[in-house]
Amino acid sequence: MEKIEGAASTILPIEDGYDAGRYYYYLGVTSREASNNDVIQTNHPVTFTVEKAAFTITPEDKERTKIYDAKPFTQQAIPSVKEGSIVLYSLDCRTWKQDQPYITDAGVLNVKAKVEHPNYETVTIDDTLEIIPRKVTLTSATTKKQYDGKPLTNKTVVVSAEGFVSKEGTTYKVTGTITDVGSNKNTFTYTLYKGTKKENYQITTV
Repeated sequence: MEKIEGAASTILPIEDGYDAGRYYYYLGVTSREASNNDVIQTNHPVTFTVEKAAFTITPEDKERTKIYDAKPFTQQAIPSVKEGSIVLYSLDCRTWKQDQPYITDAGVLNVKAKVEHPNYETVTIDDTLEIIPRKVTLTSATTKKQYDGKPLTNKTVVVSAEGFVSKEGTTYKVTGTITDVGSNKNTFTYTLYKGTKKENYQITTV
């Protein structure tokens, strides 16, 4: 039996295990003439196609929102068939990379993920990650004393609520003071450390 151009084999083994694609064969058919009993072989071109199967891709099963902690926030896409799959990520649908996009500062990151596999249809999903600013309350100290003609001050500022992450924070300049009998607000100003970003915190002063 001859093999036609592009054929993979002279045998036609239609069975499980073929990769997706089109296969070309020459099928030899033998017959016998009724009149003279001559054997005739006729070759018939045959093709069969293995179509790509459908599969799914799902985001990693974890929260997609978190409070700012100065750590990269990312999400892995998981294909239903892992062997042979290539997972790609994009932020603009034009450039695709295997590196997972991440967000570190407060804000929103819209990510697209797709999976390519030679035997499965390409699947694409959308996912969104969000980092929420940390809540910080800065409270100047309250103090009192009997009148002695000297200014009363207290330079303490207490940080509460969710607070600052490690190695981030502020310096303070407390300006509140009172000398005479009565009360006065213990006012202060603050300056963020270098590397501490204002957008990562929701700061309230008291």
